[in-house]
Amino acid sequence: MTHGFVVDGQGRKFSKSLGNGVTPTELLGKYGMDIIRLWVGSSDYAEEVRYSPAHMEAAADQYRTIRNSLRWLLGNLPEGGGDVADVAEDKLPELERYILHRLHSVLAEVRGHYDAFQFHQGVRALQTFISTELSNLYFDVRKDTLYCDRADSPDRVACVYALEQIFRGLTTHFAPVIPFTTDEAWRCRYGENACVHLEEYAVGPKTKSHDFWAGLLHIRSQANQMIEQFRAKGEVGSNLEITLNYAGVYDPDLVALVCGVSEAKPSMEIEIAKHPGHKCPRCWRYYNTLEASGLCTRCEGAVNA
Repeated sequence: MTHGFVVDGQGRKFSKSLGNGVTPTELLGKYGMDIIRLWVGSSDYAEEVRYSPAHMEAAADQYRTIRNSLRWLLGNLPEGGGDVADVAEDKLPELERYILHRLHSVLAEVRGHYDAFQFHQGVRALQTFISTELSNLYFDVRKDTLYCDRADSPDRVACVYALEQIFRGLTTHFAPVIPFTTDEAWRCRYGENACVHLEEYAVGPKTKSHDFWAGLLHIRSQANQMIEQFRAKGEVGSNLEITLNYAGVYDPDLVALVCGVSEAKPSMEIEIAKHPGHKCPRCWRYYNTLEASGLCTRCEGAVNA
């Protein structure tokens, strides 16, 4: 085997007679430089590097996921390079402690891979973090806080602080692989004169997180499976329609937040039921009672503010 040699999807060397070759100009015209660099950066150069249209489309899909994550972060951070309030570790909600702990750990892992010239492993670690812990957990859970809380609520302020750390960490660590996209994102956040390639790797704050998260995420996984069965039967349309009974000593508010349900109650086992209360038309959460305005207490306070 020739290490680092580019072959087609079937493991054959490029050949005019086989008609399986492609020129860099063709790839550049169709995908752009950053997607090509992402494909290269995701490839293990110690093995034969495989090229095929399917490989490039996979790289394009991965690129869109990264770009969309950066866009989502920018959309929820202050416009025009606005400042983000610092939040002391002892003031961070448990969810922010967890995600910042994971961010710090993942970024340290990525730098270790980069230092060892194992760029594909570093890229893979970043992509896995985005798909499993950001998009499917943190971003999904905190949308409610970002969109419905008062701008000055402690949870929302802490969330925006965490988003800033995530943005800086992802952008500086992806910069060697997709330099044009990361520089564009950096300038959108910090101004046209800013340049991500003049920055050091942003490592993020080192926070401590409780060891109960594995159990809590297991409850979330089980609850989602049960809710999906309810949804398939047409009994509910959203997790917010659910009251969740769960086994364990976790804080009910944290369980409800992480599982995306309107209410959580400690119990002997995991059970779900449709919430019997009233739906707030602003946040879509269910409550036993609403205010005279028809909104929940939180939303009424946010609207009045």
